[in-house]
Amino acid sequence: MTLTAATEDDAVIEAIAAGATGYLQKYSGKEELLLAVSDVADGEYRVPADAMRRLFAEIRSSTQREKASRPGRLTAREREILTLFSQGLSYSKIADARGNQPVTIRNAIYGIQDKLGIETKQELVVWAVGNGLLGG
Repeated sequence: MTLTAATEDDAVIEAIAAGATGYLQKYSGKEELLLAVSDVADGEYRVPADAMRRLFAEIRSSTQREKASRPGRLTAREREILTLFSQGLSYSKIADARGNQPVTIRNAIYGIQDKLGIETKQELVVWAVGNGLLGG
């Protein structure tokens, strides 16, 4: 368990990343300290809710940054579909060009968005341009 006066997000995240199973601030009361020690001794994690919210937000943000910064994660098929989509072709035209059904292309586009952590089609096209799929 870590006992600290630090309240910065980084301090909480670093403590948990280093293996802390509990996190209390120095101003915690005697009962809170004893309960936390007991919980951790029983194998529970004891981290304040606000610290957990910050930790989860940081993990989400970090994961999305990592996903978005790795264009090599797309397969050749995904890159081809995304390139055609970013050129303005409809699902039907992409499907005809690839010998697929339009629903297959639509699902592939959704899968690409999910893989890259991108929410909108517009952002997807911007990502494709920014990562050289349209030649610049």
